Amino acid sequence: MDFPDVAYCGELAIKFRRNAMRLAIVSLLLVLTAPTDLAAEVNLNPEGLALHGYDPVAYLDDGTAVMGSSDFTAEHDGAVYQFASKDNRDRFLASGSGYVPQYGGFCAYGVRMGQKFDINPEAFSVIDGRLYVLLDNATHSLWLQDPETNIRIADETWPQLQGLSD
Repeated sequence: MDFPDVAYCGELAIKFRRNAMRLAIVSLLLVLTAPTDLAAEVNLNPEGLALHGYDPVAYLDDGTAVMGSSDFTAEHDGAVYQFASKDNRDRFLASGSGYVPQYGGFCAYGVRMGQKFDINPEAFSVIDGRLYVLLDNATHSLWLQDPETNIRIADETWPQLQGLSD
């Protein structure tokens, strides 16, 4: 049995290291030039507000859609949220991601159907402590016909929609 000579093995090791270094550099460049965090994609109104300026804490803690105030704001994942009170803003800051609407605040039923639609902030559901906002009252009724299935499908669909224009 013939074994490759040491010089040949050394050449292979050098080539392997060079290729591994090239691969590492290319991978690093891809990571550095990739789009920013797609999970942070948020539906903003023309004024740049999430939830059209409605208070995310009021949805979850009070079960009501309440317009926030420009006096009480906080930023989360690049989106500005408004709150009806300082207490609500403070609760949000203490647990921001727990109050953020699902699917970036796009219509939950639209996401389930593979589309990103704006919302009517007064059409919403809180299910298992998660906020789902919807296009309108008719869409809200469709959503409530089978929320478990709708959530499952929307959860599967949302990653495919991120980064696509609405």
